Amino acid sequence: MSSNDKQNIVINTPPQVSVIMAVFNGEAFVQDAIDSILKQSFTAFELIIINDGSTDGTAAILDNQSDPRIRVVHQENRGLPRSLNRGIEIARGEYIARMDADDISLPERFAHQVTYLDSHPECGLIGTQTIVREYGDSSSRIVSITAWSQEHDILLVQSLWLCPCTHSSWMFRRAALRIVGLYSTEHRLEDLEFWLRMASHFKVSTINEPLIIYRKMSNESITATHGDKINNSLFLITQKRFHAFAGEKYSEEIARNLAACFLRPQDLSLRPNWPTMHRALNRIAQQLKSHYPRALKVIRLLFWGLTMKMLIYHYVPRSVAPRLISRIVNLRRFVLAIKPGMSR
Repeated sequence: MSSNDKQNIVINTPPQVSVIMAVFNGEAFVQDAIDSILKQSFTAFELIIINDGSTDGTAAILDNQSDPRIRVVHQENRGLPRSLNRGIEIARGEYIARMDADDISLPERFAHQVTYLDSHPECGLIGTQTIVREYGDSSSRIVSITAWSQEHDILLVQSLWLCPCTHSSWMFRRAALRIVGLYSTEHRLEDLEFWLRMASHFKVSTINEPLIIYRKMSNESITATHGDKINNSLFLITQKRFHAFAGEKYSEEIARNLAACFLRPQDLSLRPNWPTMHRALNRIAQQLKSHYPRALKVIRLLFWGLTMKMLIYHYVPRSVAPRLISRIVNLRRFVLAIKPGMSR
């Protein structure tokens, strides 16, 4: 069999996994990301790379790829959600794997995730633990390793304040998109918004092993660059979820004040209705316990913290309240550090 015949078989046989990578001006790191995919022990994949209008040397790097499993699409700059959606629309795999252009997938990542999805048909999306490595000008160091829960219920409660799984570690079922839909282009937190839609229809989980390296640059911060948009998107998502759990009996203003107390106290009303907020909070807690019985410990911690914040903002001047809350949080961390056996 000639090499051309072998290449035709690779191209014409639908892969089990379609890897979607969007890149904008990623010449410094994109080759490392590509190489980490090509070194996977699981080989039945295609790698779809969307060059989202790069103006550096990214296009030349992509056009120089020779592996027949790589498909490159060049386009004008459209942003991450639209680029991911374009990659998904041309994907052929049963499973969709996300990959960022500056991260590294460890060699066994796809093998573990495919095995999990094959044996757990109720699961729509599976992530992995993540090694967070900070890169400086001439060195790098591991900052942390995530400890995401594997429990669907706990992940959903944790998603009230963060996306409980690194986006570039995801693998999900392409068939699920018929129900869930594509990435929203209306949210700065398109990953959390998509994850919540997936979790509302399918089980979600995490492989309890670090299988991706998230690259954090010491001189860069996405949150610092897009902080207002990210915080506003999270605030609106949390407000909407609080209102849904509290029920129509409680107004959107009550849900907004709860979300503000939780995430962004500067948006609290001048005269919040604290008794009504407390009743709504109890209602939300009961609903969460009913929906997610396996997350009772996380729910108790979450609402202990929110009740504490409500009391402080009620009785303490707002100019002082944030500092007091920060000191209480730091004290709790100190106590947990010297008593590792205490519940976290």
